[in-house]
Amino acid sequence: MDLYYRELQKEICYRERLIQQMERELKDFPEGHLAVRKRSGKQFLYWFFPRTGPSQSNCKRKSLEKLPGKEKEEWILKWRLRNELPRMKKNLEALKTLQQNWSLETFDEKTAFWSANSDWWEQKRLYYGKELLVRRWLQEKVTVFRNEMWERDVFVAGEEPVWRTEGLKHRTIDGSLRRSKSEVILDHLLREMGVAYVYERPLYIGTKRFLPDYTILRPGDLKLLFLEHHGLYSEEYERRNLEKQWAYQQAGIVPWSNLLYTYDLPDGTVDVRGIRKALELFLAPEGRL
Repeated sequence: MDLYYRELQKEICYRERLIQQMERELKDFPEGHLAVRKRSGKQFLYWFFPRTGPSQSNCKRKSLEKLPGKEKEEWILKWRLRNELPRMKKNLEALKTLQQNWSLETFDEKTAFWSANSDWWEQKRLYYGKELLVRRWLQEKVTVFRNEMWERDVFVAGEEPVWRTEGLKHRTIDGSLRRSKSEVILDHLLREMGVAYVYERPLYIGTKRFLPDYTILRPGDLKLLFLEHHGLYSEEYERRNLEKQWAYQQAGIVPWSNLLYTYDLPDGTVDVRGIRKALELFLAPEGRL
């Protein structure tokens, strides 16, 4: 948000300087307007001065045809500047109004995330009658799996450290940070579908800690689901994914039961329609696919 505010300030300063420069260039430029008149099949350029009386005869004019080419171009340019100046000032006032209304309050990532979370998942009423459970689940710090079961009665003191914060570069619509543009798209899709979810909530399988991209609470039966997106390809990335997949399998977290993998295409593009369809099937209650 601060980046866009700074860009807005720079745009306002640029336009203020531009308007000042235009006003200086027009300081000694006479009032009036340009007009083209035809005579004997030819066009002639005139400068018409403001009227000093009610009759047309009191409207003086000056032919620009005898002026040197450069001076003639200057008259045309300054006339265009004069016509443009009111619009420039109007746009500047609109930008200043936007600047005044811009909120630069200290941004609390967690507070903003949870308040936005409550807003969007409640709107579609997919969790009707279970709102209290959903709110409590959204406030949990970790997920613990034992014997293929999600344990709700686990208390973990303190804050979980965020993994590689320098990789969090892309902002979602609520200001939360994500590691890739594809994850921002996934965020948008989950919001649009009205699903309660959290990003990179630590998952403990035995004593090992993992970070699923998204942990989702399925509407209807409140089944815990996991969403992993594969976009980066490297040896280290594949090694970590294989380790994670093996641990998931041992804990009973398996594809299309409680785990969904989505992917970037080989050329780096994203098929949003395909991912949305997969999400719709994945989030449907069992027996309704």
